[in-house]
Amino acid sequence: MLVSYKNPIVERMWKRFLFMGLPKLSTEDKKLLQAIDALSKYKARSTSWNDRRRVLFRRMPWRHQNIAIKLGFTARINDVQKCINENSKVTESVIEMVRDEYGLPPSCPPDLAIEDNIRVIETLCHYARDWSSLGDVEVQPLVDYIKDSITKVLSQDAQRQTNVIVPGSGLGRISHELALLPFHSVHSVEYSTLMYLFNKFVYSDSPKTYKVYPFAHSYSHHVEAKDQQRSIDFTQLPERPSNLHIHNQDFNEFTLSSQQENLVIVTAFFLDTAENMFEYFDTIDALMNSVTGTKLWINVGPLKYGTAARVEFSYDELKALLSEYNWKLLDEQDPKPLGYLTNLKGLWQGNYGVTMWTATK
Repeated sequence: MLVSYKNPIVERMWKRFLFMGLPKLSTEDKKLLQAIDALSKYKARSTSWNDRRRVLFRRMPWRHQNIAIKLGFTARINDVQKCINENSKVTESVIEMVRDEYGLPPSCPPDLAIEDNIRVIETLCHYARDWSSLGDVEVQPLVDYIKDSITKVLSQDAQRQTNVIVPGSGLGRISHELALLPFHSVHSVEYSTLMYLFNKFVYSDSPKTYKVYPFAHSYSHHVEAKDQQRSIDFTQLPERPSNLHIHNQDFNEFTLSSQQENLVIVTAFFLDTAENMFEYFDTIDALMNSVTGTKLWINVGPLKYGTAARVEFSYDELKALLSEYNWKLLDEQDPKPLGYLTNLKGLWQGNYGVTMWTATK
């Protein structure tokens, strides 16, 4: 465990390491440094992207430029820059939170740096999906189905003897909602360090409200120019539920430190992230094996596999796989069209066909 920078001895130690070389870093430390590095470069990288609009604009003939200026396009470029500047207040505050909590080297070693701004933008935009009314149309149907499935099987007394695991939990909205129920513990398990840090940032002893501009990073698909500059207010919560535990970990390596009579695993927009679907099934089975009471698996999500998936099951094949692992469906809903980080005022709006089912064994 690294020590806080507020310790002056540790601060002098890191300054010394600048001249004598960095200590050997753990995998956790490396992931944190990579995340901080990516966050620290968000403003510069986004500004560079926006400045390219100016470069391309100047390649047009003067007559075309003058008309575009009259229509307000160059003013929009300036307005988008203001949105980027405002977004950077969030990324900088997350960095400050991490620096306060961990004693990390002052900079990321060059061999660890990742040239990727897309992940930062995507994570930042999840505040609109998970923690604003703008995203309720996408998230609330998932929360409602999950809660309804749980309360049909587990009474409040039974919930007190229940652990819940939410792998691929992102910015933690679903985990948070479940932690408001009287479960013994809710475990939010997220592989992405960026998502994990942004989830932790949801909670603060001194809550602040931030403006986030989720649509500023694209000039396409807007009906009105002002739509690109729409913002949401993200307000931190003053307290994290005492039964909520946030983990930055590979789900396939996750274990519970304490067992309860019942176990609920909630996979939300998660199953199709597997490189090998069987590994997820094996991990869930291993977690369930030590449970003597109710074993509940609730799934909500599409089947949009990544580029490296070793097997890409259809929905029917997935249900057959559940039977192979001795899971029995308690409930199954017709696939429901739902968006994911969708601009509902945009000219392009994509929906997933989201499967919803509950199984037990």
